[in-house]
Amino acid sequence: MMFLATSFASITPVAPVVNGTSALSSVTLRQGTFRELSLTDQLWDRTQSDSSKFPEKIPQEWDYETILHAYFAGNLLAGNVQFAARNIGEVHIRRREKNSFQWIDLFHIPIETEEDFKFVRYDPYARSQKEYSYALVAVTKEVEEEGLKGGTEYPNEKSIRSEFDGLFIMERDLEYHSLVQTSVNTQKNRPAVAVPTLGNKYPFVILNGLNNYYSGSSSGIFFRKDAASCELKLEDGWTYRENLMEFLCNGKSKMLKNYDGRMWMISVVDSPTESEGEHDFLPVTSFNWVEIGDCDSGDDLRYYGFIDDFRLTKGR
Repeated sequence: MMFLATSFASITPVAPVVNGTSALSSVTLRQGTFRELSLTDQLWDRTQSDSSKFPEKIPQEWDYETILHAYFAGNLLAGNVQFAARNIGEVHIRRREKNSFQWIDLFHIPIETEEDFKFVRYDPYARSQKEYSYALVAVTKEVEEEGLKGGTEYPNEKSIRSEFDGLFIMERDLEYHSLVQTSVNTQKNRPAVAVPTLGNKYPFVILNGLNNYYSGSSSGIFFRKDAASCELKLEDGWTYRENLMEFLCNGKSKMLKNYDGRMWMISVVDSPTESEGEHDFLPVTSFNWVEIGDCDSGDDLRYYGFIDDFRLTKGR
Protein backbone atom coordinates (compact mmCIF):
# COMPACT_ATOMS: atom_id res chain seq x y z
CA MET A 1 0.00 0.00 0.00
CA MET A 2 1.27 3.45 -0.91
CA PHE A 3 0.33 6.60 1.00
CA LEU A 4 1.98 9.97 0.36
CA ALA A 5 4.84 8.21 -1.46
CA THR A 6 5.50 6.00 1.57
CA SER A 7 5.30 2.20 1.43
CA PHE A 8 3.81 0.44 4.45
CA ALA A 9 4.99 -3.16 4.13
CA SER A 10 4.15 -6.00 6.46
CA ILE A 11 6.65 -8.67 7.40
CA THR A 12 5.64 -11.20 4.74
CA PRO A 13 6.29 -9.15 1.56
CA VAL A 14 9.67 -7.84 2.71
CA ALA A 15 11.05 -10.97 4.34
CA PRO A 16 14.19 -11.71 2.31
CA VAL A 17 15.35 -15.05 1.04
CA VAL A 18 19.12 -15.37 1.25
CA ASN A 19 20.80 -17.68 -1.23
CA GLY A 20 24.40 -18.81 -1.29
CA THR A 21 26.91 -19.39 1.46
CA SER A 22 28.59 -15.98 1.64
CA ALA A 23 28.31 -14.24 5.01
CA LEU A 24 26.23 -11.07 5.32
CA SER A 25 28.04 -8.09 6.80
CA SER A 26 25.54 -5.23 6.50
CA VAL A 27 21.87 -4.39 6.03
CA THR A 28 20.60 -1.28 4.24
CA LEU A 29 17.04 0.10 4.44
CA ARG A 30 16.03 2.91 2.09
CA GLN A 31 13.03 5.02 1.08
CA GLY A 32 10.53 3.78 3.58
CA THR A 33 9.12 4.08 7.07
CA PHE A 34 10.31 1.14 9.10
CA ARG A 35 8.98 0.21 12.50
CA GLU A 36 10.92 -2.96 13.19
CA LEU A 37 13.80 -5.05 11.81
CA SER A 38 14.91 -8.48 12.99
CA LEU A 39 17.73 -10.71 11.75
CA THR A 40 18.17 -14.33 12.83
CA ASP A 41 20.16 -17.42 11.94
CA GLN A 42 17.05 -19.58 12.25
CA LEU A 43 15.62 -21.22 9.11
CA TRP A 44 11.87 -21.47 8.45
CA ASP A 45 9.89 -23.39 5.88
CA ARG A 46 6.83 -21.54 4.60
CA THR A 47 5.25 -24.81 3.41
CA GLN A 48 5.14 -26.40 6.85
CA SER A 49 2.21 -26.11 9.23
CA ASP A 50 4.09 -26.87 12.43
CA SER A 51 6.38 -24.66 14.56
CA SER A 52 8.93 -24.49 11.76
CA LYS A 53 6.55 -22.41 9.63
CA PHE A 54 7.61 -18.85 8.88
CA PRO A 55 6.01 -16.62 11.58
CA GLU A 56 3.40 -14.04 10.68
CA LYS A 57 4.81 -11.66 13.31
CA ILE A 58 8.36 -10.94 14.35
CA PRO A 59 9.27 -12.96 17.48
CA GLN A 60 9.74 -10.59 20.40
CA GLU A 61 11.79 -12.97 22.57
CA TRP A 62 15.49 -13.20 21.89
CA ASP A 63 17.17 -16.58 21.52
CA TYR A 64 20.65 -17.76 20.57
CA GLU A 65 19.86 -17.45 16.83
CA THR A 66 18.88 -13.76 17.08
CA ILE A 67 21.45 -11.48 15.47
CA LEU A 68 19.75 -8.11 15.90
CA HIS A 69 16.32 -6.68 16.62
CA ALA A 70 15.77 -2.97 16.02
CA TYR A 71 12.62 -1.01 16.92
CA PHE A 72 13.80 2.35 15.49
CA ALA A 73 12.61 4.10 18.65
CA GLY A 74 14.50 7.28 17.89
CA ASN A 75 17.82 5.41 17.67
CA LEU A 76 19.60 2.60 15.80
CA LEU A 77 20.02 0.27 18.76
CA ALA A 78 19.49 -3.36 17.82
CA GLY A 79 20.93 -5.37 20.70
CA ASN A 80 19.42 -6.90 23.79
CA VAL A 81 21.39 -6.25 26.96
CA GLN A 82 18.61 -7.72 29.09
CA PHE A 83 18.89 -11.05 27.26
CA ALA A 84 22.66 -11.04 27.72
CA ALA A 85 22.33 -10.23 31.43
CA ARG A 86 19.98 -13.20 31.90
CA ASN A 87 22.35 -15.62 30.18
CA ILE A 88 25.86 -14.33 30.93
CA GLY A 89 27.20 -15.04 34.40
CA GLU A 90 30.58 -13.31 34.09
CA VAL A 91 32.75 -11.37 31.70
CA HIS A 92 36.45 -12.25 31.83
CA ILE A 93 39.11 -9.76 30.77
CA ARG A 94 42.12 -11.61 29.41
CA ARG A 95 45.52 -10.41 28.27
CA ARG A 96 48.42 -11.88 26.35
CA GLU A 97 51.55 -10.55 24.75
CA LYS A 98 51.31 -10.13 21.02
CA ASN A 99 52.35 -13.33 19.21
CA SER A 100 52.13 -15.31 22.46
CA PHE A 101 49.59 -18.06 23.16
CA GLN A 102 49.52 -17.67 26.94
CA TRP A 103 46.46 -15.82 28.23
CA ILE A 104 46.23 -14.33 31.73
CA ASP A 105 42.85 -13.69 33.34
CA LEU A 106 43.16 -10.19 34.83
CA PHE A 107 39.56 -9.61 35.91
CA HIS A 108 36.32 -11.57 36.34
CA ILE A 109 33.28 -9.26 36.36
CA PRO A 110 29.99 -10.77 37.66
CA ILE A 111 26.96 -9.93 35.51
CA GLU A 112 23.54 -9.76 37.18
CA THR A 113 21.87 -6.80 35.48
CA GLU A 114 22.43 -4.80 32.31
CA GLU A 115 24.14 -2.09 34.38
CA ASP A 116 26.94 -4.56 35.17
CA PHE A 117 28.05 -4.37 31.53
CA LYS A 118 29.19 -0.80 32.17
CA PHE A 119 32.67 -1.17 33.61
CA VAL A 120 36.18 0.21 33.27
CA ARG A 121 39.27 -1.73 34.28
CA TYR A 122 42.89 -0.56 34.32
CA ASP A 123 45.74 -2.97 33.74
CA PRO A 124 48.69 -1.70 35.81
CA TYR A 125 50.93 -4.73 35.13
CA ALA A 126 51.75 -4.06 31.47
CA ARG A 127 55.34 -3.43 30.43
CA SER A 128 56.33 -0.34 28.52
CA GLN A 129 57.38 -0.75 24.87
CA LYS A 130 55.28 -3.91 24.57
CA GLU A 131 52.20 -4.73 22.48
CA TYR A 132 49.40 -6.65 24.18
CA SER A 133 46.14 -8.23 23.08
CA TYR A 134 43.05 -7.99 25.28
CA ALA A 135 39.81 -9.93 24.99
CA LEU A 136 36.40 -9.78 26.68
CA VAL A 137 35.24 -13.36 27.19
CA ALA A 138 31.60 -14.08 28.06
CA VAL A 139 30.92 -16.99 30.41
CA THR A 140 27.42 -18.46 30.15
CA LYS A 141 26.34 -20.98 32.76
CA GLU A 142 29.99 -21.75 33.53
CA VAL A 143 30.72 -22.38 29.85
CA GLU A 144 33.38 -20.03 28.49
CA GLU A 145 33.09 -18.44 25.09
CA GLU A 146 35.26 -20.33 22.63
CA GLY A 147 38.19 -18.71 20.93
CA LEU A 148 39.34 -19.12 17.37
CA LYS A 149 42.38 -20.83 15.89
CA GLY A 150 42.77 -23.47 18.54
CA GLY A 151 41.54 -21.25 21.38
CA THR A 152 44.26 -18.62 20.98
CA GLU A 153 42.19 -15.76 19.55
CA TYR A 154 38.78 -14.34 20.35
CA PRO A 155 36.34 -12.52 18.02
CA ASN A 156 36.50 -9.28 20.03
CA GLU A 157 40.25 -9.31 20.63
CA LYS A 158 41.93 -5.91 20.45
CA SER A 159 45.62 -4.94 20.53
CA ILE A 160 47.32 -1.97 22.14
CA ARG A 161 50.92 -0.88 22.62
CA SER A 162 51.89 0.00 26.18
CA GLU A 163 54.14 3.02 26.70
CA PHE A 164 54.81 5.26 29.68
CA ASP A 165 57.51 7.53 31.10
CA GLY A 166 59.49 7.27 34.30
CA LEU A 167 59.60 4.63 37.02
CA PHE A 168 56.64 2.98 38.77
CA ILE A 169 56.63 0.98 41.99
CA MET A 170 53.22 -0.40 42.89
CA GLU A 171 51.07 -2.76 44.84
CA ARG A 172 47.63 -3.91 43.79
CA ASP A 173 45.77 -0.80 44.94
CA LEU A 174 48.55 1.76 45.37
CA GLU A 175 51.35 3.09 43.20
CA TYR A 176 54.10 5.72 43.24
CA HIS A 177 55.55 7.27 40.11
CA SER A 178 58.84 9.09 39.55
CA LEU A 179 59.57 11.13 36.44
CA VAL A 180 62.77 12.87 37.55
CA GLN A 181 66.28 11.49 38.12
CA THR A 182 65.20 7.88 37.89
CA SER A 183 67.84 5.19 38.16
CA VAL A 184 67.68 1.38 38.05
CA ASN A 185 70.80 -0.75 38.66
CA THR A 186 70.52 -4.53 38.51
CA GLN A 187 72.51 -7.68 39.18
CA LYS A 188 71.75 -11.19 37.94
CA ASN A 189 72.20 -13.73 40.73
CA ARG A 190 73.15 -17.35 40.04
CA PRO A 191 74.82 -18.60 43.24
CA ALA A 192 77.78 -20.92 42.62
CA VAL A 193 80.73 -22.24 44.62
CA ALA A 194 84.20 -22.95 43.21
CA VAL A 195 85.80 -25.95 44.98
CA PRO A 196 89.56 -26.44 44.44
CA THR A 197 90.93 -30.00 44.47
CA LEU A 198 94.42 -31.43 44.99
CA GLY A 199 94.51 -33.46 41.79
CA ASN A 200 93.17 -30.93 39.31
CA LYS A 201 94.50 -27.61 38.05
CA TYR A 202 91.02 -26.09 37.86
CA PRO A 203 88.32 -26.05 40.51
CA PHE A 204 84.92 -27.68 40.30
CA VAL A 205 81.96 -25.29 40.14
CA ILE A 206 78.95 -26.38 42.13
CA LEU A 207 75.54 -24.86 41.37
CA ASN A 208 73.17 -25.66 44.21
CA GLY A 209 69.45 -25.25 43.60
CA LEU A 210 67.55 -23.42 40.90
CA ASN A 211 68.22 -19.88 42.11
CA ASN A 212 68.40 -17.50 39.16
CA TYR A 213 67.01 -14.05 39.93
CA TYR A 214 67.63 -10.31 39.76
CA SER A 215 68.40 -7.92 42.56
CA GLY A 216 69.13 -4.24 42.38
CA SER A 217 68.72 -0.70 43.56
CA SER A 218 66.38 2.01 42.29
CA SER A 219 65.98 5.69 42.97
CA GLY A 220 64.04 8.71 41.84
CA ILE A 221 62.41 11.95 42.91
CA PHE A 222 58.83 11.27 43.98
CA PHE A 223 56.37 14.12 44.33
CA ARG A 224 52.66 14.76 44.29
CA LYS A 225 51.13 16.72 41.43
CA ASP A 226 47.68 18.05 40.78
CA ALA A 227 45.73 15.69 38.51
CA ALA A 228 43.93 18.51 36.69
CA SER A 229 46.62 21.17 36.29
CA CYS A 230 49.70 18.87 36.55
CA GLU A 231 51.29 21.44 38.88
CA LEU A 232 53.72 20.18 41.50
CA LYS A 233 52.58 20.26 45.12
CA LEU A 234 55.85 20.89 46.96
CA GLU A 235 54.71 22.55 50.18
CA ASP A 236 53.46 19.38 51.87
CA GLY A 237 55.71 17.05 49.87
CA TRP A 238 57.21 15.60 53.04
CA THR A 239 53.88 13.97 53.97
CA TYR A 240 53.75 12.34 50.54
CA ARG A 241 57.29 11.00 50.98
CA GLU A 242 56.48 9.80 54.51
CA ASN A 243 53.70 7.70 53.01
CA LEU A 244 56.13 6.48 50.36
CA MET A 245 58.60 5.36 53.05
CA GLU A 246 55.85 3.48 54.89
CA PHE A 247 54.87 1.91 51.57
CA LEU A 248 58.45 0.74 50.93
CA CYS A 249 58.72 -0.73 54.44
CA ASN A 250 55.35 -2.52 54.70
CA GLY A 251 56.77 -5.90 53.64
CA LYS A 252 54.27 -6.48 50.83
CA SER A 253 55.11 -7.76 47.34
CA LYS A 254 55.49 -5.05 44.74
CA MET A 255 55.85 -4.49 41.01
CA LEU A 256 58.69 -2.33 39.71
CA LYS A 257 58.55 -1.21 36.09
CA ASN A 258 60.70 1.17 34.08
CA TYR A 259 59.96 3.19 30.95
CA ASP A 260 62.42 1.12 28.86
CA GLY A 261 60.36 -2.08 29.21
CA ARG A 262 62.18 -3.70 32.14
CA MET A 263 59.88 -4.94 34.88
CA TRP A 264 60.25 -7.08 38.01
CA MET A 265 58.10 -8.55 40.76
CA ILE A 266 60.03 -7.56 43.88
CA SER A 267 60.31 -7.28 47.60
CA VAL A 268 62.09 -4.25 49.08
CA VAL A 269 65.07 -5.20 51.27
CA ASP A 270 67.36 -3.25 53.58
CA SER A 271 66.33 0.29 54.52
CA PRO A 272 65.17 2.92 52.00
CA THR A 273 67.02 6.25 52.13
CA GLU A 274 66.31 9.86 51.29
CA SER A 275 69.12 12.15 50.18
CA GLU A 276 69.32 15.80 49.16
CA GLY A 277 68.55 16.65 45.58
CA GLU A 278 69.06 19.73 43.46
CA HIS A 279 65.96 21.31 45.02
CA ASP A 280 65.25 21.63 48.75
CA PHE A 281 61.75 20.20 48.35
CA LEU A 282 62.74 17.41 45.94
CA PRO A 283 65.02 14.88 47.66
CA VAL A 284 66.01 11.59 46.02
CA THR A 285 64.47 8.40 47.43
CA SER A 286 66.50 5.18 47.03
CA PHE A 287 65.76 1.54 47.87
CA ASN A 288 67.20 -1.93 47.33
CA TRP A 289 65.14 -4.85 46.14
CA VAL A 290 65.22 -8.53 45.19
CA GLU A 291 63.17 -10.32 42.54
CA ILE A 292 60.61 -12.79 43.97
CA GLY A 293 58.58 -13.92 40.96
CA ASP A 294 57.83 -13.69 37.26
CA CYS A 295 55.68 -10.66 36.44
CA ASP A 296 54.56 -12.33 33.18
CA SER A 297 53.27 -15.43 35.00
CA GLY A 298 49.58 -15.64 35.82
CA ASP A 299 50.38 -18.09 38.63
CA ASP A 300 52.83 -15.66 40.27
CA LEU A 301 50.47 -12.70 39.84
CA ARG A 302 47.77 -14.68 41.66
CA TYR A 303 50.08 -16.16 44.28
CA TYR A 304 51.38 -12.76 45.37
CA GLY A 305 47.94 -11.16 45.30
CA PHE A 306 48.30 -8.82 42.33
CA ILE A 307 45.18 -10.33 40.72
CA ASP A 308 42.37 -12.41 42.15
CA ASP A 309 42.91 -16.14 42.44
CA PHE A 310 40.33 -17.18 39.83
CA ARG A 311 41.89 -20.59 39.38
CA LEU A 312 44.05 -22.86 41.46
CA THR A 313 47.67 -21.75 41.51
CA LYS A 314 50.59 -24.07 41.30
CA GLY A 315 51.93 -25.39 44.60
CA ARG A 316 55.17 -23.95 45.82
